Amino acid sequence: MIPVLFVHGVTLTFGGLAVVESLDIAVEKGSRCGLIGPNGAGKTTVFNLLSGVYQPTSGEILLDNERINEVPIDRRVKLGIGRTFQNLRLMKHLTVLENVMLGQHHHVGKLHRNFIPLQWRANRRYLEEARQAIESVGLRDDMNQLADGLPYGVQKRIEIARALVTRPRLLLLDEPAAGLNTVERAELVSVLVKSLPQEMSVLIVEHDIEFVGSLCDHVVALNFGRKIAEGRPKDVFKHPAVVEAYLGKDDVIDVSSGSVVDVEVAYSASAGSDDAA
Repeated sequence: MIPVLFVHGVTLTFGGLAVVESLDIAVEKGSRCGLIGPNGAGKTTVFNLLSGVYQPTSGEILLDNERINEVPIDRRVKLGIGRTFQNLRLMKHLTVLENVMLGQHHHVGKLHRNFIPLQWRANRRYLEEARQAIESVGLRDDMNQLADGLPYGVQKRIEIARALVTRPRLLLLDEPAAGLNTVERAELVSVLVKSLPQEMSVLIVEHDIEFVGSLCDHVVALNFGRKIAEGRPKDVFKHPAVVEAYLGKDDVIDVSSGSVVDVEVAYSASAGSDDAA
């Protein structure tokens, strides 16, 4: 089966410095893939390569086996790449519904004055698509509220709904859990599980290991722009290179909870359980 996304040997250099180097990633149809790594590992740079902000110095990016290296940002959206961002990009003076409808401009043409043309609002198809996306992320009751003043966790969901109305085959979620408290993160996991179509492929950049483990069936770990591990979440989280690069070599990840544990404490606990047995 041809993967929805195939990144092969991709390198990106700035001033002779490789910020992404010889990267290979394959995302299958319907897969939820996590992209993890320490700050500066190159995760958001990879998203910028996939969405067209940057063009690779070498290598290939294929979407459904079609090379998209030189394809501009707006064309990639039409081809089926949707994206959210670390920093919210909402129009605070517009309603939730209007913000979500902004995601449809790639399908309906250029935006007019005040961003939401009257004929666009009157189009029942686009209105219904936007409403369905909003309801899918649990914001039905907030549809006509101004984005400004809504809780941060709600604003994160608006961004996701706006990405969904672009009708993506591949959805890029850039740190969706950043800035959320424990309750909001748990709610977002539930929302994503319910709202993302089964056939949609998703690539998630996220620091929250527990969040990634709750959603993803596959994980790729980066450090200094290179892939250092790949596989099932529980295997990647305990990979020695990931532990050292992502957390420090004196820590390990408790794969059952996603928390960081001192390696000596973990070893002692393990030894104690062995003795008890």
